[in-house]
Amino acid sequence: MNDKKINNSSTKITLKEVKASAIRTLKIAYREVKFKLFIITLVTFIIPLIPFAIAYTSTKVIDELVRITDQGLQSEGFSDELWILIIIFLSINIFDRIISTIQTYLDTDIQYNLGEVFTLQFLRKSSELDLYHYENPKQNDLIRKAKDSYTYRPQQFVGKMLWIIPDLGRIIVSMSIIAFFSPLFFLIISLSSLPALIVRIKTSKTVWHIWNSKTETRRLYDSAAGYLSDESSLMELRIFRTKNYLFGFVENLFNDFFSSERKANLKKGLLETSSTIVATIGILSFWVFAVNQVIEGNITIGLLTFYAAASVNYAGSLSNFFKNISTLYDNGQYMVDYYKFIDLKNRIESGSKKLEKKNKPPFISFDNVSFTYPETDIKVLKNISLDIEPGEKIALVGENGAGKTTLIKLLSRFYDTSSGSILIDGINIKDLDLEDWYSKLGILFQSFAKYGFLPAKTSITVGDVDKIDDFDAAVNASIKSGADSFIRKLSNGYDQILNKHFPEGTDLSGGQWQRIALARAFFRDAPILILDEPTSAIDAKGEYEIFQRLYEFAKNKTVIIISHRFSTVRQADKIYVIDDGEIIEKGSHEELMSLNGKYKKAFEAQAEGYK
Repeated sequence: MNDKKINNSSTKITLKEVKASAIRTLKIAYREVKFKLFIITLVTFIIPLIPFAIAYTSTKVIDELVRITDQGLQSEGFSDELWILIIIFLSINIFDRIISTIQTYLDTDIQYNLGEVFTLQFLRKSSELDLYHYENPKQNDLIRKAKDSYTYRPQQFVGKMLWIIPDLGRIIVSMSIIAFFSPLFFLIISLSSLPALIVRIKTSKTVWHIWNSKTETRRLYDSAAGYLSDESSLMELRIFRTKNYLFGFVENLFNDFFSSERKANLKKGLLETSSTIVATIGILSFWVFAVNQVIEGNITIGLLTFYAAASVNYAGSLSNFFKNISTLYDNGQYMVDYYKFIDLKNRIESGSKKLEKKNKPPFISFDNVSFTYPETDIKVLKNISLDIEPGEKIALVGENGAGKTTLIKLLSRFYDTSSGSILIDGINIKDLDLEDWYSKLGILFQSFAKYGFLPAKTSITVGDVDKIDDFDAAVNASIKSGADSFIRKLSNGYDQILNKHFPEGTDLSGGQWQRIALARAFFRDAPILILDEPTSAIDAKGEYEIFQRLYEFAKNKTVIIISHRFSTVRQADKIYVIDDGEIIEKGSHEELMSLNGKYKKAFEAQAEGYK
């Protein structure tokens, strides 16, 4: 992919957006570290004066030494004025060390503070976003960009902003000195340093365009590279010998992403070298002029060193200033994307109504519900109508992709219906207070969370953080899920960390993890229990035992089960067969078997497989 194509495919970010993101970042920094920013700002105003004080004192020392040697006063040793100058010189250098230490400490401390602020801001926003943002590729790209930026760019932005202050101070002081000595050469040095600013801003735009346009490539790269370093993939890599294929795949993606960067960096290097040569010529011409002034007797050797130091400071400060401005602009472009992520609006807004029945299951009604995922044209659900009585046990069966899990997503209000409505005790689910509604749900998702960094007991009790320390309830829930028997055999029992990457940690099998997750759903003890493939990793005997306990435990609860195992669903009060987003059959196990339809054929085929 060539650079032109990259630039055309990128979304342009305006200077106004960069400025807005910069102001926003500074406001956050001011709010969080106001006092430290005030102190470090004062310090940075002092810092640029120190090099000139050192240079001027050095000038006086040199001139005093020249006077002593010219007048033949070497035998008299150090003059009083020389002693004073040396003491002043030493004091300024000690002060410089102290100020630099204070600045370094404050700068580091501010970085830590802001790192925490932006990390928590990112994680809070990530956890609050609608599922839509993660399942939509474009939105997911924006989330990825924010994830790439939040760890260091805000802190780097504030840091560079602080470093600009001493650069400006040095520029102003050195500029005054050079302009006083020679207005012409002040102009020459200024103009010779200008190309560096233009080069830095131009190249920073190019790098951002590459980063912005290659998000999908980087996502593919990270996913593929993850398989080569993930221990869960290693056995399959060895057996199927897919290692070399994945290496090649990753290498191609790596080259696709970095070839553009290499070209950009080569061009950047050549342009920066050229601009540096121009700036160096300006400094050398000033040196020639200043040396000539010494030869003609217009200035002393000491003043020559002072003016030379001023010219070097001026050029160096300009270069640093341009570099920091360029980095600020560069970070500002990335921060624009970060704040776009922070400003993402959820499509799902909480209502205000709460259910009157606190711990009793409500009446649930799907009324002619259809659903199409945002920005797609395929109807996943078509005119679904079903009623779930309080305390009823229902099962949803059907092939993969039939729409079963989507139905649960709508009931969990991760999405809103495209048409039709879901009523909870006669109240539209859109009008319900989400926190109150979620308190009624206990769900085991097919892709459940594994809290391996937590002890076994806490991995269960996070199912209800309001009673997270209720150990007896955790044990009771794990007995119901069948997890208690293996947890007690672990070296640390319920205090065992469930990940071997941690000291004294251990790993669990897929079936054991599923029992832990099931215990978490039981621990929640909500009036509605939703189980999406709850025993897919558990053997038939274990599954039978779990469901015997389940129906006893959930006697007064509404239970919704999604499963491919008919032995799991046959005890349900009502079974709904979903095919291509529609309910094609419904009834009890016996009623569906008498229909001689799709359910019966699937049940008999599965039963045959167990023989």
